[in-house]
Amino acid sequence: MKKIKILYSGETTGAASGFGTYGLNILSRLVKNPKFHIAEFASFGSINDGKYSNAKWRYYPNAVDGGHPEEQQYNSNMQNKFGAWRYERVLLDFKPDIVFTIRDPWMMEHEHKSGLREFYHLAIMPTVDSAPQQHSWIEMFSGADAVFTYSDWAIPVLRKQSGDKIKPICSAYPGVELDCFYPVEDKKAHKKMLGLPEDSFIIGSVMRNQKRKLLEDLFNSFSIYLNKYGETDQGKKTYLLIHTSYPDFAGWDIQKLIKQYGISSRVFFTYQCTATKNVIIKKFSGIKAYSPFTNKLSASFPNVGSGVSRKQLGDIYRCMDLYIQYAICEGLGMPQVEAAACGVPLASVDYSAMADIISKTNGIALKPARMFYEWETNAFRAYPDNEYTAEMIYKFLCRDDGYKKTKSDQARKAAEKHFSWDKSAEIWEKHFESVILTGNQGRWDAPTKITDFNIPEFLDNNNLTNSQFVEWLCSFVAKDPRLFINSFGLTVVEQLNNALTSTFKGGSPINRKQMYETFKVLGTNRIKCEQARLNSQQLSSTDFIEFAHSFEENIK
Repeated sequence: MKKIKILYSGETTGAASGFGTYGLNILSRLVKNPKFHIAEFASFGSINDGKYSNAKWRYYPNAVDGGHPEEQQYNSNMQNKFGAWRYERVLLDFKPDIVFTIRDPWMMEHEHKSGLREFYHLAIMPTVDSAPQQHSWIEMFSGADAVFTYSDWAIPVLRKQSGDKIKPICSAYPGVELDCFYPVEDKKAHKKMLGLPEDSFIIGSVMRNQKRKLLEDLFNSFSIYLNKYGETDQGKKTYLLIHTSYPDFAGWDIQKLIKQYGISSRVFFTYQCTATKNVIIKKFSGIKAYSPFTNKLSASFPNVGSGVSRKQLGDIYRCMDLYIQYAICEGLGMPQVEAAACGVPLASVDYSAMADIISKTNGIALKPARMFYEWETNAFRAYPDNEYTAEMIYKFLCRDDGYKKTKSDQARKAAEKHFSWDKSAEIWEKHFESVILTGNQGRWDAPTKITDFNIPEFLDNNNLTNSQFVEWLCSFVAKDPRLFINSFGLTVVEQLNNALTSTFKGGSPINRKQMYETFKVLGTNRIKCEQARLNSQQLSSTDFIEFAHSFEENIK
């Protein structure tokens, strides 16, 4: 029986990130299906970085190590880091029936625009963290053969904005390792083991130190709580615990913020001993801190490149009495799910996927103070109400143990019900088994549709309208008539119409010659792809292709 050839195009299953974790858990299950032949195109993986150590399938690395002959080419275009420069070479080598990708929209453009797009079924699961989505993304999603989402919240967003052209199959939630993230029976003893006051109330949050994560607002909320309730029985024993990175590019200045809000003595942070990898929970002690395991300044904040183990992260969650997710938006917010699995009640901003998680775990919705339109993304974002959050913390801590136990049990049961890796993998598996390939999908030896492999010279004909000119560009220069009927072609027509009647401030008008050069690049790539497909046996080998085949042979 011919196996279904499935190519996963993503970050890399060896990355300590949400995308990496998702890919690893899904592929580890799919590869067990005898009907499938699995391969991975790892955007952030290289031949020598060792990130492929857990892969049990063909592994094509996209990145190059320092000093590689193609390093300059790799660094010449940001899209190359997501796989654009090697994607079509991988397609021609593996010849997949299906390509699936799970990541941010701006990382997956090449999978949609490839000159070889007609030869594979494309299934995507983009992050949808707010509304509206960019129009170019909506069109891109519409061109996929199957769309999945991270959350149920995202489904009506895509359907409404696309005029029901996008009909997501379902949400394929990330799972959580339930045997790693679980509740602790004696929370007081657990806190004491981690060096925390055993009778304390710990309000926790786990997040990357990014602008959108709103660390400043969380510190503000906590300071409001302490100013109002710091002298109560609850307030005297309440601490904030933050697991984050510091310093981080474009992140918050944590040292400045905790001093600004006067909360330095009431906030704990997680450090990690760089020598022993042990976790140390302590109040802010600088970028480098004393480690009791080495008696040296060998402790630092963990980060994506050097983070704590999953078991250690579970221990961090288990000391929390309440988990707060503060952000302007989330595609999902995986720490919420991990905290819920540890039986920690959740409180999250009532917007985007955070609202979905709160609903499923019966958590506490934090109402936004206001919505705002972010011009960089053309989407609405949420700012939480810090006064409301401060009141929520106090009211929650004043509740009896029975109420808190109920919230804890509900969180754990929700994690078991909704966030299972087996369930997520089963969704993808059923889809791949049921796919009916259409057109040339899977037919890598199909005759070419291109009748002329030459690109015509620039057509300087003023008798053509801009619309007619762009139609000519799509059909004869780019060799892809479909471009004319999507927003790409329509946008070019609009740009030409505007440019020919006015000159925009600070720039030159867009002209037909410039557009011709743009379409010529597309056409050249399309021709190269077709010629390579028709004569794939003549393709020269490369180090990453040879690595992929050798790697697969060694794991058999």
